[in-house]
This record gives sequence, C-alpha cells and structure tokens, in this order.
Amino acid sequence: MRGFTYVELLLSLMVVIFITMSLPQVMTFFQKIDLAEDNYDFDIFLIDIYDVYKNSESIEVEGANRLTFKTDQREVTYHYTNGRLIKSINQEGFVTMMYHVDSVTITSSKQVVSLKIKGLVDETLLFKK
Repeated sequence: MRGFTYVELLLSLMVVIFITMSLPQVMTFFQKIDLAEDNYDFDIFLIDIYDVYKNSESIEVEGANRLTFKTDQREVTYHYTNGRLIKSINQEGFVTMMYHVDSVTITSSKQVVSLKIKGLVDETLLFKK
C-alpha cells in the first residue's frame, strides 16, 4: 500500500492552517453585514387576501376585526386575535398569516371595505364591494 508522502502532508497542513487563519476575518466580515428588514409574512398575506378577494362573490364585515369573503363553495375569514392575523376556511383550519400585529381595524361603507393593519407593517387595504 502506498501512503502520503511528506510533501503531500506538508501541503495539506498548509491548506488547513490557511483556512484556520482566515476564518476569523471571514466571520467578522459577515457579522458586519446588515440584512434588510423583511416583511415576508405581510407579502404572503397580501398575495393570499387579494387572491381570495378576486375569487369572492361577497364581503361581510363582522365587528371591528373580522372580515369574511364568500364564494358559492366556501367562506374565507380573516380575523385578528392576540397579536396575530388568522385565516380560516369554513371556520376550520386556523392558519396564522401575520405575526406582530398591534391592531386591525375593519370599516365598511356602501362601496368599499377598509382593512387597516398596524404593527411591524402599517398598511391599509381597500376592497370594492
């Protein structure tokens, strides 16, 4: 059997030493990078609620924090509770769509329903009736 030569051993040790010595500089470089604030849960919520709205036949406002979109086959409800915005279909399968929500206010007029969200994201969504 043939093993490593001394030259191969020294070369591999040099590579290991080089990686070990450069690792702290690489770590400090990546620690200095500031990541942009993400609002992915709001983006996903926005895509979801507009998709539901597009396919709905009617909108109902129940109280100040419950909004229901109705189709011929199902009811999709969004409601605010305990700092979260939650979605349910036919009052089953509750899914948290957004966390860190301070308040939700839903108002309705003859033509428009307004959904005002305050928290990490401060946005107002409008839906035609």
